[in-house]
Amino acid sequence: MYLIKQANMLKCTLEPGDRLSETQLMEITSGGHSSLLHCQKAQINGVMTLVYDTHAYNTMESSASHLTPQQMRQTILELLHALRQLERQSELSGLRMGNLCVEFDKVYLNGETLRPAFVYVPVESAKEFPEEELRSEIIETIQSNECVRDGGNQRIVQYLQDPANSLSGLTELIPRIGEEVSRPAPEPEHGGQLHRLQAENQRLRQRMLLFGGAAVLLIVIVVLLVLFGGEDKEQVDAVTETGTAASTENGTTEAALKPGDLNGDGKITKEDRELLAAAVNGEELLSPAQWDAADLNGDGKVDMNDCAELTLMETEEEQP
Repeated sequence: MYLIKQANMLKCTLEPGDRLSETQLMEITSGGHSSLLHCQKAQINGVMTLVYDTHAYNTMESSASHLTPQQMRQTILELLHALRQLERQSELSGLRMGNLCVEFDKVYLNGETLRPAFVYVPVESAKEFPEEELRSEIIETIQSNECVRDGGNQRIVQYLQDPANSLSGLTELIPRIGEEVSRPAPEPEHGGQLHRLQAENQRLRQRMLLFGGAAVLLIVIVVLLVLFGGEDKEQVDAVTETGTAASTENGTTEAALKPGDLNGDGKITKEDRELLAAAVNGEELLSPAQWDAADLNGDGKVDMNDCAELTLMETEEEQP
């Protein structure tokens, strides 16, 4: 037998070696199989012909170029479910799964619902279900249509290329792929507050670098003034005092400070703790000497851990 596509119908012409099964023909013309195209028997030019109504359908082959990757997965899943349903029905009727056409130019999709419909040729010749042919059709359709190719459908291709994997296993794989595709992106590994603290510390480091660069530039200017006598000693002292003021904040100097003594009064008090907390929150900028005095745990950062350490030191100093 051979099939010819014409306008809104598909014609199947039987060859001399094909013997039509009237029982199977009655089964598929009864309308009890929603996954099979409706078929009628006719005599055309004296030749026994089966006519399939395809006016509401497009072939799977032509439809694939207009599907999204998600629609392609859903269509494959619908195909497999339809085949499973037909297989169960065939156990109670005279239908044979080997008489299904699984080439995608003979598998049809409803133009509105994208539900599949198969061409069934009711002949008596016994055949095995062409599973390998269907596997090849799925692989070739995905690979030849760029619009349906994505990571999920590539996994389907890789699954089918392994002969050890059964075709029916796709009914479990495809829903998992759909869940993974629709799953929201994972949350950041660290909390938002930690990210903000890290950003603040980074900004503090940047400010310290700018501050250090300005201090070096100021020293170079002073040295040049001394060497070339461009200014008298009083002017040099004024510039030096200005540089010293620019390199300090909150009344502290660049002389080494005792750990925890950020205001330079020789004691660890509430004022030191408040100054450290303001620096961690980005409200105050510490000088290099203050930064060293504030980094109590020696990890190169000034953060909430140092605040806790300073609070403990303050408590110990207050005790008699």
